[in-house]
Parts: sequence; C-alpha cells; structure tokens
Amino acid sequence: MAAVPTYNDNELYESFKSGDLKAFRALYEKYWKPLFNFSFNILKEEQDAEDIVQEVFSMLWEKRLDIEVHNLQAFLMTACKHRILKQIDRSKVKGRYLESLSSHLQQANQEHLLIDKEYNMLFNQEVDKLPRKMKQIYLLRSNEELSYLEIAEKLSIGENTVRKQLHNARTILKAKLSALLSILIVYLNF
Repeated sequence: MAAVPTYNDNELYESFKSGDLKAFRALYEKYWKPLFNFSFNILKEEQDAEDIVQEVFSMLWEKRLDIEVHNLQAFLMTACKHRILKQIDRSKVKGRYLESLSSHLQQANQEHLLIDKEYNMLFNQEVDKLPRKMKQIYLLRSNEELSYLEIAEKLSIGENTVRKQLHNARTILKAKLSALLSILIVYLNF
C-alpha cells in the first residue's frame, strides 16, 4: 500500500466522507488498536472486542454521509462505548435466559425421570399380570435376550408357540401401557 501523507483527523475524515478508501484505511489503522484495547479492557473477551470495533467502523462507513463529526476520536470512543453497553445488556439477557433455560431443563429432566420411573413400575406390574407361561416367555426374550429357538428349547415348546405368546404379550402390554402412559403424563403435568 502506498504511504498516505500525514493528515490530521479532520482532513482524513473529510476525504473519507467523500469515499476515499485510503483515508478510511488510515483512520482504521490509527484507531483500531485504541478502540480494541478500550473494548477489551471492559469486556475481557477478545472476539467481542474485535466485533465491537468492527461494528463501529462499519457504522462509520455506512453513515459517513449522514453524520457530522467534529472530534473523530471522541465520536469513535462514544460509539464504541454505546456498543459495549449494548453487548453487556445482551450478555445479561443471555445469562438470564440461559439460567432460565437451565432451570427449565432441570425441571423437565426431573419430570422425565419421574415419568420414566412411574412408567417402569407400571410396566413391571402389567408384565406380572400376564399369564404365567406368557410372562415366562416374555421375560426370557426381553431380559435374557434369548432367541425364539432358544426359548422353545428351554421350555420344551414349539418355536411358533413362542412367537404367538410373545405377540400376544406385546399386544396386551401395548394396549394397557399406552393408556396408562397417557394418564401418567396428564397427571404429572398438573
């Protein structure tokens, strides 16, 4: 980049206002570091400080024809300060939102655990109500993960009998537990 002759802020600002990118770059290079340090000292987050400075210079470029600046350094520092305050407000709101979300998630997790515990208890009660042989076949399949053939051999019954008994057990449990689960969810939400 060609060296920019030394101009004071007012001369650079007037050149910049008319669209001179070299003047804008000179202002950017002169004020970026002080604005960054100012922002970083308050926010203590490098990325947030960089974003603030970038926003200030973007605003300066976009509004160059609409704003009248008499003291560029004071204007930039004030613009930076306002954006820092907005960032702090957003962080506070974000913090409150995250606290609230965390609280809701904990509550939802506790409710989920309660529903899960209640559901398991009801499920086990319904399994206990199955006819003795059907219950035995169901438990061998679900708890011990035996195949149809292994269950048939263990109980000395046909493999088709095992299939039929498991089908019947699942149908009974599904019918009873879907209704119970709906009632349980409604009950826990009150």
